[in-house]
Amino acid sequence: MVNKLPMCKTTEECDMAVNTSFEWRHKILDAFCNMSEDVTL
Repeated sequence: MVNKLPMCKTTEECDMAVNTSFEWRHKILDAFCNMSEDVTL
């Protein structure tokens, strides 16, 4: 995600299944969303 690579390229580089990568990506994005609710500027 940081390198803005497509999902298929990311899965090749990390040697994992596309489904696993997709699920992890959404877990990370959900965690960021939950963290941002707690931040006050």
